[in-house]
Amino acid sequence: MAFTGQEHSGAEWVPEAREARPCRWVRVSWEDLARLCRRLAEQCQGDGRPEAVVALARAGYVPGAILASLLRCDLLTLSVPPARSLGMAETERAAAAPLRERLGGRRVLVIDETTRTGEALAWATRVALSAGASAVRTAVLWCPPQGPQPDHWAVATSAHLLQPWISDCL
Repeated sequence: MAFTGQEHSGAEWVPEAREARPCRWVRVSWEDLARLCRRLAEQCQGDGRPEAVVALARAGYVPGAILASLLRCDLLTLSVPPARSLGMAETERAAAAPLRERLGGRRVLVIDETTRTGEALAWATRVALSAGASAVRTAVLWCPPQGPQPDHWAVATSAHLLQPWISDCL
């Protein structure tokens, strides 16, 4: 799976954060999260500015809400099925049906916290297009330097980042 990409200004960057756990886990503060979301919002400005943000469940909810607020556009959520169901047409049709009214003819940004294989973003892109979106772009807060690249990302890093909404609950 390959995503179409743009030139990207994000260099290898790890948020100024405290190490949460050994083994390359880095705790991301709420301030870091805000900075990452602002970076994504800046990338999404211009002619292709999204009219709706689709946040993938579960880790995409918080960054999706922040991004939709920064971009002043609608927020929708989409639950990604188990990996074994991602390629099934009936799963895509069932997910697209309730989105048709809200996505038809609109530019959409699909966001998740990260991507490792690209399967969830690719599935959500197909669902948004099936729901009638006129264009779909993908975004993540952080992505590994190797593997599929979304259209937009705030930071490329091989570290495991511990989101503030999770670390605050530990």
